[in-house]
Amino acid sequence: MKELYRKLQISMLWIFLAVGTPTGLALIIIEPGVLDEFLRTGTYEGSEITTAMTVQLAVFVIVPLVMAFLTLTLPYAANRLSNVIVGLVVAIFDGLDMVTHLADGEFGGEVLMITTMTMVALLIPWLAWHLPAPEKSIVEYERERMHT
Repeated sequence: MKELYRKLQISMLWIFLAVGTPTGLALIIIEPGVLDEFLRTGTYEGSEITTAMTVQLAVFVIVPLVMAFLTLTLPYAANRLSNVIVGLVVAIFDGLDMVTHLADGEFGGEVLMITTMTMVALLIPWLAWHLPAPEKSIVEYERERMHT
């Protein structure tokens, strides 16, 4: 039961990251002048909006959603390892994004969101590393259920 509870915690954190990415983007878009610049020039902070950028954004939403599902379905060892590795990778990307915003002197809602997302992304590998081992395998559980 402890394992399931921890898996649900990790899964919810992945969902938080999936929702946080478009939320952070929305906070950036509503900053004064950003939407106007995008509509007039097709750029954001001087960079042209490309297909690659939209694919990157999609990946930052899809990966957490896939991980939320896999957290609940993968066997113990694969679950633990994938959450530690993918969680650290996401934390690194979020951390770099946070540093970029802070270096540009930005301290608005999007920085609060990306800082929170970085902390959540760091919490995932920590929780996964401390994931309790399963008390019984599914096969053992089903055998017991069928004999009662």
